Amino acid sequence: MKNFYIIAAAACSMLSASAAESSYSFNPSGEAVEYYGTGKKENYDIAVCLNNPALVGAKVTGIRVEIPGDPALYSSSSAFMTTELMIDRVDGVRVNVADICTVDATIADGWLTATFDEPYTLTESPIYVGYSFEIATLENSNKQPVAVVAGTNPDGFWFHSSRTALKWANYVDKETGGLQSAMTVMLEGDFSPSSAALSLPEREVFEIGKEPVFAFDVINSGSASINSVELAWKLDDKEGTSTYNFRKPVENAIGATGRAYLTLPELETAGKYPLDVTITKVNGADNTSALPSAQSNIIFTPIKPVKLPLVEEYTGMWCGWCTRGYVALEWMKEVNGYDFVAAAWHNQDYISVTSSYPNAVSGFPFAYYNRSVGLDPGEIPTTWSNYCQGIVDYAITCTTDFTDDSKTTLKATAKVMSIDDQTATPKIGYLLVADGLSDPTLWEQSNYYAGNSAEVIAQSTGFPEKWAEFLATIGSYAKGLVFNDVVVNYEYSAGVVDSLPEEMAAFETYENEVTFDLTSLISNYTQQPINIDPEKVRVIAFILDSSREVINCCSSAYPGEPAPTVAVDSIDADTTVTDTAWFDLQGRRIANPANGLYLRLDTLSNGTVRASKVVIR
Repeated sequence: MKNFYIIAAAACSMLSASAAESSYSFNPSGEAVEYYGTGKKENYDIAVCLNNPALVGAKVTGIRVEIPGDPALYSSSSAFMTTELMIDRVDGVRVNVADICTVDATIADGWLTATFDEPYTLTESPIYVGYSFEIATLENSNKQPVAVVAGTNPDGFWFHSSRTALKWANYVDKETGGLQSAMTVMLEGDFSPSSAALSLPEREVFEIGKEPVFAFDVINSGSASINSVELAWKLDDKEGTSTYNFRKPVENAIGATGRAYLTLPELETAGKYPLDVTITKVNGADNTSALPSAQSNIIFTPIKPVKLPLVEEYTGMWCGWCTRGYVALEWMKEVNGYDFVAAAWHNQDYISVTSSYPNAVSGFPFAYYNRSVGLDPGEIPTTWSNYCQGIVDYAITCTTDFTDDSKTTLKATAKVMSIDDQTATPKIGYLLVADGLSDPTLWEQSNYYAGNSAEVIAQSTGFPEKWAEFLATIGSYAKGLVFNDVVVNYEYSAGVVDSLPEEMAAFETYENEVTFDLTSLISNYTQQPINIDPEKVRVIAFILDSSREVINCCSSAYPGEPAPTVAVDSIDADTTVTDTAWFDLQGRRIANPANGLYLRLDTLSNGTVRASKVVIR
């Protein structure tokens, strides 16, 4: 863990290098900033911790950071340096107290800037650098006044405010994906032209029989661009050297990063192996970095687990806004097939089976990822791919078949494998879902989108033209809809006790079986049987941890068919964008975005839908 924090401090920070004046921030890639705030009229204090060995000897001279809205909205601003974050009460208000210095700042042209009266020379002891401001007038433009970017460096974002956060707190984990202050710290210093550090993932997983190409980041800690690096590596008892030439040079900035690749030898025995990598030369010259080496763990496995989130949607035929959840699920299944695993829990209608849900549902429509993150179901298409990223320890598959010719009892068999030894004792849970449910003479789905044009619906929801047109034309009470992914049996939804052993050995396959009685699927609303097609039922199998959150999941195919092959792993570098749509923060589609913050929705050539927030200047 010590190695991770040292490397992360270098990897997630940036210092524009020159012989004299430089700058450093926790935005190494220069991403467009987003904004964070409390929405209240109060005083703000923001800080970062400078704790990077590469900066020892440099002098802190000032700061600059973007700040939104008219300068007249702010009544005072300052910058500070301190060895510890402290709060004191002055005239009844909790204020920041700095033990090195505090200076006045200036707000103009969208920037807060300050120069320290006396530069501070950095030592091996960390210090905090930050800025403060008071909101004099609260308007929409400064309800979220703090410039941030995504990131997880634990030194990157400390927060205090006079009404909301009464004590200094680390806000790095305040949002999914992490938050980092976008503040730039101005420095003076001299740095070697040939210096580079490494940021390796803590571990990487490769499937036996496939070429193991290891990706990692090279971090510039020198005063020149990096065109090439020479590497020495050791994997288990194998070692070698390699040269990597960057297609695009790593920027002339300390902390700037470039993605590099190393082809490792194929190991035929499943297991976890230590990997050591050292940058020996930068642009042909000896590497002078104090952190030239880093370590990782490489896992070779017979099966590389695919990470799929479980989407659970809460809906009802009586719910007029729930049609956006219906569309979200149908659209995502159309694009992603079995990679998209969804369960629709109906409420008080012909195909609902319970009102006791695995999640707290305060209103409809609603949805959850992995029983841990709640959201509006209309947001599923723009967020789903985020939950498919990263390494997951468990692989899970599920098959189903009938136990008799009458097709009244369905057996589900789940198989689970872990890529590491486990003692956490998770459980396997199951949901029986039905596709193709319809009654065109009786069932009516309320639809509050009726009466609007497809264009208006597309702007408000972000749905493609096809689905916006669907919502515009099905009427206020839509008949003839076909409902898929419907939960019709939930008896194993909380997990099956002892479905997995207390200790699991890496790469061993563990099986569990359950059965479902297809004659006992009763609507809790009508108290009548739900008329299913037994050939169109599937079982969603999932792994629950001790906190009842879903670790990984899968859907079976229809009875008697083999387990589906899923494709989501990570977005391939060769994947291209086939369509791009822009939306403002109110969900309206924008043909030609001007200056401002927008949601960009890319449809990729592999069918994946990817969303990102973009600032256009």
